[in-house]
Amino acid sequence: MNTGPTSMTAWPGWPRRCASPAEAAEQAWPHRLQQVLAPWVRQRLAALLAATDRAEGLGSLDARVRRAVVLAWQYRSVRHELFADHHWQGRPPAPWWCLDGTIAARSPFDGYATTQLPSYALHLTHLDLTTGRGEGELTVAHSGTAPLTSYPVTITDSAPTLPTGVEAEHRTAVADALSALGLTRAEDWGPTSSDR
Repeated sequence: MNTGPTSMTAWPGWPRRCASPAEAAEQAWPHRLQQVLAPWVRQRLAALLAATDRAEGLGSLDARVRRAVVLAWQYRSVRHELFADHHWQGRPPAPWWCLDGTIAARSPFDGYATTQLPSYALHLTHLDLTTGRGEGELTVAHSGTAPLTSYPVTITDSAPTLPTGVEAEHRTAVADALSALGLTRAEDWGPTSSDR
């Protein structure tokens, strides 16, 4: 029987320490997609850093903490890149930035906030890699104070489906995001959003 300290007492404050880089990035590089990205990273870090039973070994704890630290650092990097892509002129066309295989975001340079180019985030809430089926949500952020728009996305046989009436450029963004996540090939769906 294990009578040693639990993982929570062996390293006090570790959930907070792992979340700090994410919070600092949100303050340093604000973005319209914050409403999608911040809750996602909080939920993912909480899942990785949740207290487990007393029987959890240090190897398992070490793997979870390492994964959380890597995710927080990647999130920090993605926040910086999204901010830079959107605000700084002279950068190459904005790529899709992916995190943890479940979320992809893109924020092209907007020509000094002309609202011509939206930012996107695709969050996969469920994906079965064996069947190629899943669900998610595409969030579209136009510049300025316009509210974010979200559309449900259904994936069947690795092909995305959106509700009728969704603009073609948003459909292209979903195909590109799925390609960036390694789930489909963007060229199967026509021109890509990074061609703009």
